[in-house]
Amino acid sequence: MMDTATMILVADDEPRMRGVLVRTLAARGYHVCEAEDGDSALAVLRKEKNIAAVILDIRMPGINGLETFDNLKKEFPGVKIIVSSVYPEDEQKFFIDGADAYFLKTDDVAHLAELVSQVCCVKQGGGV
Repeated sequence: MMDTATMILVADDEPRMRGVLVRTLAARGYHVCEAEDGDSALAVLRKEKNIAAVILDIRMPGINGLETFDNLKKEFPGVKIIVSSVYPEDEQKFFIDGADAYFLKTDDVAHLAELVSQVCCVKQGGGV
């Protein structure tokens, strides 16, 4: 068990997209958990105490990304949140303001890995 690897949670209701994100981050050395909706994401975070960042889809069944975001901020204020959507970044910010980063799903997934690295370095107090 590698305790030093950063743990990331991918919350996305689309299995194919979730799988791509999980595989991309795992290939970069991250431990990755996954959730298919907001309720599942919150349940994972309540169980796994070492999650550093959440990749959060805006449109999900049950509680949507905005409600999930609000719950995450209240319950887990130290966890970084990257909003992930097909909406352009300005629209993502309109729906969910205050995330640590925004990822456009049509971008190269390598860009997401860079965002995770940047967000997690900030969390750990690392500089550029």
